[in-house]
Amino acid sequence: YSAGGTTESCTACPDGKTSEVGSASSAADCTWVPCDVGQKFDNTNGCVDCPAAEYSAGGTTESCTACPDGKTSEVGSASSAETYSAGGTTDSCTALSRWENIR
Repeated sequence: YSAGGTTESCTACPDGKTSEVGSASSAADCTWVPCDVGQKFDNTNGCVDCPAAEYSAGGTTESCTACPDGKTSEVGSASSAETYSAGGTTDSCTALSRWENIR
């Protein structure tokens, strides 16, 4: 961004933020970069990974979605269910092991 005037250089937006070319005159004009898959948007911290057993397609969503009952996922997962024999969909939530179900 640049306050204009006779300045010959721009100031970088804060980490995790960006601006359209020529549209920002202060750090307040910088906006958060959309999150990657497996992340949710936090107004204070920007993009943060979804916790285990949750997932997100990224973008500007402010929450992650819980895996279906009896399923889990790793931190930062991008999609919802294990491979289902009926639907043939593959993604990142997997069935809990017998040990995890007992906890």
